[in-house]
Amino acid sequence: MKPRWWLFALVGLEFGVLDWYIVQWTASSSLFSVLPGIWVSGFNALVWLIPILPVVSHTAKRATAWHSAPLAGMLTWGCAVVSYYLFYALRLALGQVVGWEHLNIFAGKENGFWQIFGQVFKRLILVQTLEWLWVGLLGGFLIGLLVRWLRRSPGQA
Repeated sequence: MKPRWWLFALVGLEFGVLDWYIVQWTASSSLFSVLPGIWVSGFNALVWLIPILPVVSHTAKRATAWHSAPLAGMLTWGCAVVSYYLFYALRLALGQVVGWEHLNIFAGKENGFWQIFGQVFKRLILVQTLEWLWVGLLGGFLIGLLVRWLRRSPGQA
């Protein structure tokens, strides 16, 4: 069976937006405010397994090529990172990011608005996207490879 790459990309794109709300929920939840940061980070890491495990497990089971599951993992997490930061950029531009409400592109603009917006956009969106995209691609590949290895049939390499 041929992998459904468009579906894996869609799962990643949807999860990226959903993760924005998960991060906001953990930041505002009283439960997470009493836990040490390592527990919150661990929770976030586990949440990121939600979209990738079904994708790579299904691909590892169905596809014959060894690289299909790792590529599916890369596509899913890569799309999730990109959509997370695209959604972040949209919210920033609409003045819906806490602490950056004054950067609403539809509100009154002070002198130097676009220069300030550009600097913040570069630092918050572009730099962080590049920082996390390689993590998503490499992590997606490794998880896909691990799941493929765990699901291999006896006698397969």
